[in-house]
Amino acid sequence: MKKTLYLLFITFLLSCNNNVNNKVVEDNTKDEFIRIVSNKIKAIFDNTAGNSIDKELKESSRIKATKDYYNSITSFADSVLIVHNWLGKVEKMEYSKGESFSTVLLDILIEYKGKQHIDYGFNEITLHCIYTVDNKYKNCDKTFNNMAKIQRGSVVYFNGLFSRSMNGHISTGESFKALNFILLDINTLPLQYNPIKSILLKNAISRKMQEMKILGNCMLSGKDVKKESKYLNIDSVMKTLPDSDKIYVNKIERAYLLKLVNEYSNKP
Repeated sequence: MKKTLYLLFITFLLSCNNNVNNKVVEDNTKDEFIRIVSNKIKAIFDNTAGNSIDKELKESSRIKATKDYYNSITSFADSVLIVHNWLGKVEKMEYSKGESFSTVLLDILIEYKGKQHIDYGFNEITLHCIYTVDNKYKNCDKTFNNMAKIQRGSVVYFNGLFSRSMNGHISTGESFKALNFILLDINTLPLQYNPIKSILLKNAISRKMQEMKILGNCMLSGKDVKKESKYLNIDSVMKTLPDSDKIYVNKIERAYLLKLVNEYSNKP
């Protein structure tokens, strides 16, 4: 019964979601993030190598290193909210047209370009992106239209945020070096629009992210979503935004909700 109620609540939220000329500044947070991920993965691997006895003796250290990995990368994602103008290379691109919605699957490889030494094999991360667009709005969806210029091997600039699991941690793919990612903007040229330049929009995105994390936790715990998130005053915050910014926040919410729906539906 509770599972049905949560899905109905998410369906309600989804149904409600219906060009700034800034100077482009190079974003160094990509290298910082890759360095953090690299260090944490290396700690996990260091406690994984060896024979069966060695692995057993290292089990508690391996568990601790794994928790530290998730806590560290999630803390980073919480601090930056939206990554802006990260540079990557498209490794995979698949387009699927549905009856009402269409989906683009992208794998974007990001590589460390900083000055610190990082061992080969730990200097790259793959971001698994799923971009869903309503077929009725394809022509006016700038991100979708920009994808028409992109193919496998394209070097791209992108904005987005890390996808979360219901527990609020960053969602990983098939390995610790493959992370699920919510794509918001993409182009073969540097992106002018930086969503977190606006204090009001940054505040709205921060609160919306907190609301979504609360929703995920409530789906796991069975607590009341509205009661737990009431203090965020999301409706009041949204009223302070111009329509273009409201659309951006709703875009984030929709992508986050779709991820939660997928995880919750597959939950035993």
